[in-house]
Amino acid sequence: MRRYHVLTAEQFIAQGTSPGAILSIASTQKDRALRSQFEDTARVVALETGLPLQIPGAANDNRVRRLSRSGRVA
Repeated sequence: MRRYHVLTAEQFIAQGTSPGAILSIASTQKDRALRSQFEDTARVVALETGLPLQIPGAANDNRVRRLSRSGRVA
């Protein structure tokens, strides 16, 4: 089993990383425990910075476009 070090919320904030960017990183993780760590960290960053907890525009816009083409609602 591999062990990974996830930066703390304070470290992400110091780097200027948005909660949405952290969620984007989380979405690429296949390991559920690691994904959960990133999601929890993103929530803390959102609470401490007041920034929205959403994936940045491009990824979200593509999802909305795909759903609208298929006739589903985002």
